[in-house]
Amino acid sequence: MRRRKISTQEHILSSTQGNEERVSLNSTEKEPKLAPSPGASSANDAAAGKGKGNDTLTFAIAKWAILRLMGVIYFVAFLGAFFQNEGLMGKNGLVPAEKHMAWLAEQHPSSAWEGFTHYPALFWWIDLNDSNMQGIVWLGMLLSSLVVAGVNSWVIQLALWLLDFSIVTISGGTSFYSECIQSW
Repeated sequence: MRRRKISTQEHILSSTQGNEERVSLNSTEKEPKLAPSPGASSANDAAAGKGKGNDTLTFAIAKWAILRLMGVIYFVAFLGAFFQNEGLMGKNGLVPAEKHMAWLAEQHPSSAWEGFTHYPALFWWIDLNDSNMQGIVWLGMLLSSLVVAGVNSWVIQLALWLLDFSIVTISGGTSFYSECIQSW
């Protein structure tokens, strides 16, 4: 089988969507010219909401759904903690979290910041007691409800992560959240 010679350098580029576009580069041209493949949408189609212009709408719908579902997941996690933490990790619980937090403080005695970088929890700076644990849970349920309602920012997401991880960190001496800890 013989190959034919191409006077103008032509290359076939495959995009991630599998569409093929033919690129032609003459010796006098500095930039390649793209010839649209059959069935490709033009800039006018995109401006009119056809073809690739729907990517913005798709992104907006995906963002809307993902953020609200994250809010639901956080809410369910905090709701479970609301009903369980006092009995499991409270002062009179099955395995009090104060013992584990005291052990963590012994492991990182130099500063609360050093302890926080190894075991993120707000309890490095606030007293670990039943009311503060429940306060963190209430704040987590409030913030996750706001996310479900559409109020969202990176600050709220960071706060939700920190509140949730505070509960998981203090439960490290128990088996109640061990699946979460072992998966990290």
